[in-house]
Amino acid sequence: MITVGIPVLNRYDLLPKAIESAMNGTLKPDEILIVDNGNRINEMQWTPPPNMVVTIYRPGFNTGVASAWNYIITHTKEHRVLINDDLQFLPDSLEKLIHAMEEGAEWACICRPYGMVNGFSCQVISDACIQKVGLFDELISPNYAYHEDDDFAYRMRLAGIEGVDCGAEAIHATSSTLKAFSPQEQMEHHKKFALAQSNYIKKWGGMPLQEKFTVPYGG
Repeated sequence: MITVGIPVLNRYDLLPKAIESAMNGTLKPDEILIVDNGNRINEMQWTPPPNMVVTIYRPGFNTGVASAWNYIITHTKEHRVLINDDLQFLPDSLEKLIHAMEEGAEWACICRPYGMVNGFSCQVISDACIQKVGLFDELISPNYAYHEDDDFAYRMRLAGIEGVDCGAEAIHATSSTLKAFSPQEQMEHHKKFALAQSNYIKKWGGMPLQEKFTVPYGG
């Protein structure tokens, strides 16, 4: 079973391209699972083809990326591929991701961009990895999207799991940036970013790659 899971908040304009790119590859997913964090998917002027299985979860509010990823993980079995709403696969991207898992990887990603891609923008996570590492920490960046990936990556290192770059490429459009935010939105962004930083430092004793603890503070 191959599921492509996509949390969506801002880039509803790019979401159909992400889905269609997954279905147009040399290896097709069995299901597309969307977490509609922005509660706007009904506004999309797009209808999936009849041969495409699309499941939509509507929490009714922005749960944050960690919570959305956890929903996808807990409602799927291997192989689950998590992508950003503004990512587009190349024809062999999904095939290479799944091949890496079949070769024994417990966590694999795409890090080679036409634009800007980091591993957590397109990742595949095995059941074995979740059993060793746990789910994403929803308290690092509540209802937002900072440092939950760093936290997971650090816990993978502590668990002895080496992430694999599958060698594929993908197209990553730019999401909303600070330049597109209003002054009030920029202020809220900086507050949420600072909170995520504070939570990460409290948990691990330092910023990413500067961690001092090998167990969470108080854990």
